[in-house]
Amino acid sequence: MGQRKCSGYAVYVADAFARQIFGGNQAGVVILGEAQEFPEEALMRKIAGEMKHSETAFVKRLSRDAFRVRYFTPLEEVALCGHATIGAFGVLYEEGMIRDGRYRLYPEAGREGQEPLAVDVEQGNVWMDMAPPRTLQILDRQQAAELYEAYGLDAREADRAELLPAIVNTGLSDIILPTAGQRSLEGAVQDCRRVTELSRRYQVVGVHMFCLGEGRVTAHCRNFAPAVGIDEESATGTANGALTWYLYQNGLLQPEGENLFLQGEAMEKPSYIKSRLSMTQQGPVVRIGGQARIFLKGQIYGEEPKKAEMMTGDEQEGKV
Repeated sequence: MGQRKCSGYAVYVADAFARQIFGGNQAGVVILGEAQEFPEEALMRKIAGEMKHSETAFVKRLSRDAFRVRYFTPLEEVALCGHATIGAFGVLYEEGMIRDGRYRLYPEAGREGQEPLAVDVEQGNVWMDMAPPRTLQILDRQQAAELYEAYGLDAREADRAELLPAIVNTGLSDIILPTAGQRSLEGAVQDCRRVTELSRRYQVVGVHMFCLGEGRVTAHCRNFAPAVGIDEESATGTANGALTWYLYQNGLLQPEGENLFLQGEAMEKPSYIKSRLSMTQQGPVVRIGGQARIFLKGQIYGEEPKKAEMMTGDEQEGKV
């Protein structure tokens, strides 16, 4: 049997929101070559299934500063994914395909008329806008007690933290659940069935638990989303965007500064998620940022060889 030929899809595994490999949250990244179009959706789902990560980003360059990105789980295409975006642009940066600057991101296969999202790269840090922040509900003490009990924590934890939980959305809705300190945060043991019931009752993705940090660390976090099949996740962009807005509304964070959230410590996958809150004439803007590290790099093999190289930014100048 002859050797199989490379189909030309450059494939990566990136540790997003990580300063070194074995940290952060892994995402698959597939880079399409200059002459390549997106594969059939069925094939992208198969590739995402083989990658076995929650999301895989398929990236095609449109011009010097514009990219079209499609995001696939092993089951379906999704509109956007924060950690896969950080991973994709981190790969582009580490591979020398982009430099520091502002880029336009067209997600969801670049639907006609859709406004691009702004992605900034600053010395390897990738920053992306979240959806406008919204506080949907502040939970009362009885509702808070039910949540804490689902994690084996004392029902009076909200009193100790001097904060009430709230449902906040910066793209996805999460319950922001404060704890009084790292002992409570680290000692939380999730009742997955109960948290799934509560997540569905409140129509949220999951629970983002935190305690305030010290020094340069704004907060330590844990994220639980058993209702969507993720018992605990090591790095979450939208949830920390929601936490940024929650802390601001409670007088614990000032606009225009840079915030740092540590997540994944309990999973031995330390993640460093940054955020910025700006108050503009159009309203508040929350941005999430972080670095990504290439964990694996290779090629997807098939029967038909195709050119794998991607044009550099200078070569793309003036196109589309």
